[in-house]
Amino acid sequence: MEEAFFFENEGHRIFGMLHYPSWESRNGSSSANVGIVFCHAFGDEAFRTHREMVVYARRLAKEGYAVLRFDYRGCGDSEGNFEDFTLKTRISDIRRAVDTLVEKSGVESIGLLGLRFGGALAAALATRDPRIEYLILWAPIVNGTKYVQFLQQSQMAHELGNFGKVISTRKRITEKLASSGTFDLMANIISQEVYKELLSFNPWKTSNRYPKHILIIGIEGDSHKASSLRALKEAYPNAETTLIKEKQFWFDKINQNPSNLYETTSQWLRSILHDFRQ
Repeated sequence: MEEAFFFENEGHRIFGMLHYPSWESRNGSSSANVGIVFCHAFGDEAFRTHREMVVYARRLAKEGYAVLRFDYRGCGDSEGNFEDFTLKTRISDIRRAVDTLVEKSGVESIGLLGLRFGGALAAALATRDPRIEYLILWAPIVNGTKYVQFLQQSQMAHELGNFGKVISTRKRITEKLASSGTFDLMANIISQEVYKELLSFNPWKTSNRYPKHILIIGIEGDSHKASSLRALKEAYPNAETTLIKEKQFWFDKINQNPSNLYETTSQWLRSILHDFRQ
């Protein structure tokens, strides 16, 4: 069963979709008390990966987990303007989503699954919220400064492909943010505040509090994959890190089926819960 609804956070109606665990999987299942909140990617990547997140949420529900997908304020069907978001508001929305999952499903163990920049945001909350026992990061963004550079490069490639020339150089983007306070990157309006936050954002070294169980999955071919995994392994010595062959489905609007990513994640969850029962 799936339930679409809105929940409140800081004066905004946030859209959520709760995937209840199937009755068949609940009977005698060790996953029946586990709920997972999905933290989607940033901007256009969230649109491109929507289907993949839905497919895996439904798979996890069949495997016995309660799953909550939601749209950050200013995104999707949630209230608010995209340009008003900050990293603080997004982390607040994740925290409220965790509250809502517990209230509606009654689960006792909570996990976060974050894709790309959603993984960085999930990690930021996990350092502060003792309820988070499981942290799953899919191709997470590790370095805020490099991510800003990636967004800038994406904008320039978009302009070159559509207009035959690059209009928004890095210098122009920086000057625009300094003068007007906002810039349109790939149809996503970035404020000066968010720009500065991204340049200094590093959730991996802000706290000594980490979830008990952490899975980090890198995708072969993803930029900075090797150095990123090494950096996260240093931050999370007890985490399981793995590099898999999979399509970079956040780049392609053609629906993909990252089955290897799904299976690697589900196997890890099963192994964790099996060890817990033992």
